[in-house]
Amino acid sequence: MTSSRFPTILNWAGSKAQVAKMLLNLGMSWFKNYHEPFLGSGAAFLGLASAGLISRSFLSDINPRLTNVFRAIQKQPNDVVSGLCIHSLLDSDIHFSATLGRLNVKAPNGQVDIKDASDMIYLLSQSFHSTWYETRDGQVSMSRRRHTRPFRARKQNVIRAAALLQDATVSHADFRLMLGRVETGDLVFLDPPYLYEQDQVDQQSYNTARFGLADLQDLSVEIHRLVDLGAQVVFCWGEIADEVVPAGGGWIGVGRDCVWISKGLGQKQILQ
Repeated sequence: MTSSRFPTILNWAGSKAQVAKMLLNLGMSWFKNYHEPFLGSGAAFLGLASAGLISRSFLSDINPRLTNVFRAIQKQPNDVVSGLCIHSLLDSDIHFSATLGRLNVKAPNGQVDIKDASDMIYLLSQSFHSTWYETRDGQVSMSRRRHTRPFRARKQNVIRAAALLQDATVSHADFRLMLGRVETGDLVFLDPPYLYEQDQVDQQSYNTARFGLADLQDLSVEIHRLVDLGAQVVFCWGEIADEVVPAGGGWIGVGRDCVWISKGLGQKQILQ
């Protein structure tokens, strides 16, 4: 599949759909291996895979409910669509609350859960600002968007995403473990939770294990190591942070995001 239009699976605050479109305009070469250890909505992966720019992909996130969505779509896309169709029929304030309550009753157990996957897709589509917030004890806290449009099960998005995920390895794992698998010549896309000014931990709190300053420092060490290894790196942040990345490469503003791209990644010289 080689298309610049790519499917959307999750409504996700901080989605990197615009960044994916920017990368497609860079004139990038094809990559055998692609790594994305802060998966989020998966927009970067879906964009590059739709354009035929990556082959094998290693996708991961510390949030098990999130990785479950991608594993469920990868393995049983038609069943996920069936669950979404039920949500489309029942969509209401009461149904939203009941779905959130059901999700919070049981903790993820590492097994592919089709119902949880369709529930998460539905909740994010109808929630206020599509924001996912987890308390320290693992409970998901969300509110329904006011005057929201009726939920629609986007079957084709799920089916197209399933095709793109066939050669992907999806894992629930810490970024340190996943980045240890990167080899020379691989492409690495990094979109960690943002910290601002004096923040010590991520205030968005999309997972019980908060991303903090110590994690950012570890990630910075990894970025330097990956560039020295000969991998190509894309790093997204809320502001220009030269102290995090090595010399070389440069920053591009994409919407509210600042995106650092290692030297030599794109053929077009658009880096500032």
